[in-house]
Amino acid sequence: MDALSAARHDADVGRNSKESGIFSKALSCAGVVFEAKWDADGYKTFLEENGFEVKRSKQLASTIPLMYTECIIEKGSY
Repeated sequence: MDALSAARHDADVGRNSKESGIFSKALSCAGVVFEAKWDADGYKTFLEENGFEVKRSKQLASTIPLMYTECIIEKGSY
């Protein structure tokens, strides 16, 4: 990634983070409860610790960060 692309990415991440925080607070005021909050690595670790093998994952750009994951159940964990 060149310097210009990196700067644009950092600006987008900062903007999305601020928008996400505002949107999350608005949803909380409306009664939406967020039971758990993870970063991408923490979420994958949670899945692995609970018997899943993460085959593919991608963090999706959105107002509230989303992570798409494809998992299989590890043998012997069920």
